[in-house]
Amino acid sequence: MSSITNANFLKKDSQICHEKVIFFPDVLFPWRPTILAYASLSISNSIGFPIDAVKTRMQSRYDFKGYHDCIKRTYISEGVRGFYRGITIPLISNSISRSLTISLFIKLKPVFYYTVPCLEMNKSVIREAQVSFLSGATSAGIISIFTCPFDSLKIHSQILILVQKDLLKNSTSSQIHYSKEHFSIINTLRKAVKYKGLRSVYSGFKYHLSRDTLSGGIYYSSYEVTKFLLSSFPEASLQTSIFIAGGIAGVLGGLVAFPLDTAKSLVQKNVISDIIRIENGLDPLPCKANSIKIFHGAVYKGITATAFRAFIVNSIFFTIFEFSMARLH
Repeated sequence: MSSITNANFLKKDSQICHEKVIFFPDVLFPWRPTILAYASLSISNSIGFPIDAVKTRMQSRYDFKGYHDCIKRTYISEGVRGFYRGITIPLISNSISRSLTISLFIKLKPVFYYTVPCLEMNKSVIREAQVSFLSGATSAGIISIFTCPFDSLKIHSQILILVQKDLLKNSTSSQIHYSKEHFSIINTLRKAVKYKGLRSVYSGFKYHLSRDTLSGGIYYSSYEVTKFLLSSFPEASLQTSIFIAGGIAGVLGGLVAFPLDTAKSLVQKNVISDIIRIENGLDPLPCKANSIKIFHGAVYKGITATAFRAFIVNSIFFTIFEFSMARLH
């Protein structure tokens, strides 16, 4: 994913190439970007998952006073495990889907670079931004079709306890009961299909698709452009360029996606509420629209955690991935 039109960057790239090279197995070489991306994402996602758990909880419930209150109450009610509930999903499915997105991005970028006639040809940085945006948005949009159910299950696992407690607190019926059995991801999937149908795992798909397509374009274009620009400064090392570019890309992509991500979380929270109500013999609540109010403060609850997590996770990811790609041949 290196910038391909900047001589300074190519010169800096030799810093890695001259280091010790490890040979990648020939049989797996065609899948090298996917495998290395998956390994890098697994490491970075494990580090950033507790922050993501806090963000999702704050998006889905508006009575937390702040991050400290959310962390404290989560720890008191669920312990350390509460911050890692649902981590199996991103470690397996999300890492796979994002690694496939990166592989698709790498394949699509040359196609857009040489076949789209309307792109700016005179200013290389503008062209780099245009190509990367189109490649990133297309790749993320395609893969989002397969990632929506897994993302739904992750959110279900993260906020299921909160939904149960809200129903217990707000319901006058003694039929609602609290059960730890619901914590299982497999059990959550089974109940979702049983009570709401297979379509329930695609709840909020329009927000999911819009979020991934738009943020994917911003994410990859901002990474490539930032790395491209930093390469023009002799004092900026390659390692620093990659680390900073990865962090900026993560923050910008996350900020653009945040309102859509919040709307998706609210839609899926309603699905979980209906599943619990139906399971306990109650009627589901009337459907309600989840309109996005861009300038409403509640929409952006948890945004600081999102920006912090995005910078850390993506800086780590791109650093590991770029250096692995350079060293493993």
